Amino acid sequence: MIDEPTPPQRSRRGRIELATAGMFVVLIAGAVAGFPYLRDRMIETARSTVDKVLPAQWAAYYLEIDDADPRALTDPEAADARLMFATGSLPGKAARLLSAPVFTGTWSPNGERFVATSGARVFLADRDGQAKQLTELRDLRPTGPPLWNGDNELLLGVTRTGQQQWIVTLDSRTGQVLDQRDVGVGIQPHAASPDGKWILAVDHRAGTGVLIEIATGRRVTAADREGFAAWLADGRILVAVELDRGARIAARRPDGGAVETLLELDGLPVLPAETSGSRVAIVEDQDADGQGPRSIWLISPGQEPVRVARDLGRVYSPKPSHDGKFVGFSEVSPRTPVKVRTGVIEVATHRVTYACETGCAVLDVR
Repeated sequence: MIDEPTPPQRSRRGRIELATAGMFVVLIAGAVAGFPYLRDRMIETARSTVDKVLPAQWAAYYLEIDDADPRALTDPEAADARLMFATGSLPGKAARLLSAPVFTGTWSPNGERFVATSGARVFLADRDGQAKQLTELRDLRPTGPPLWNGDNELLLGVTRTGQQQWIVTLDSRTGQVLDQRDVGVGIQPHAASPDGKWILAVDHRAGTGVLIEIATGRRVTAADREGFAAWLADGRILVAVELDRGARIAARRPDGGAVETLLELDGLPVLPAETSGSRVAIVEDQDADGQGPRSIWLISPGQEPVRVARDLGRVYSPKPSHDGKFVGFSEVSPRTPVKVRTGVIEVATHRVTYACETGCAVLDVR
């Protein structure tokens, strides 16, 4: 007769060790819970680990415009709107009601939080669609979308009377004002460099981009027939060089130096471009006449640039996902009333999914 093996009995010492380890984990979790910064870091680290093991569906925020607001007919993004959250499919669910003027921001570099403004209020949302007020700017009003300078700081252009403008640095966890610098009227910050030393801004008075060194206020302008496009993850700035026919997209350091050509376009790029993580999405005006059609190109580190969509309408603000699998974008009609819609492109298949036929804008995919 063959005896069936019996599992070894766990010793009393082993049970004590397991109980002690369990209590240690509980004590650590309880201690960390009293410190929001440490708690958030633990949650972010755990989520990042899960994402690597079990990749989740995409998540995104966008605006659903209130058609009853008269401003929706001429400038939809200036109208009242709902901040919508979607995960894996559109149209998604409402995350927060926002009052005009509305500026949506973007996902934080680690992809854990999203920022948006509503009047003088700044809101933070997470990847589960939960939105809460971070701070209120009182008598100051944002002049453009807030920017992430790393995971813990927000840069926001603000004004009080329209006669003067500052860049305010906010702690993204507490809303505390860390710094405030005068940048002059007509300058709209667009993106911070990966090292946090420079800002790519749009000078609306000159109709061009400009680089501003945060510490000194020093400005670097592009050469003739050049335009600054976006930051690369290695700290270089993308520069669009207009040619006799088409354009060249090259990369160099903010202060000059060696130039690397990344992409040749038959049309002209619509600047500035959008970045997410280490990826850049560039809109190409295919006919170079400003009337469309337009293409979207995706530049990823270590890979050849790829055109993910072409023959679209007047698209703007394409936002690549952190993993490079999706690109969110908005599309506007030049007719009156102005109509906008937003959608997601699946990079592998080039399939486009729209959130709505009209009345939605500025989709940002995590």
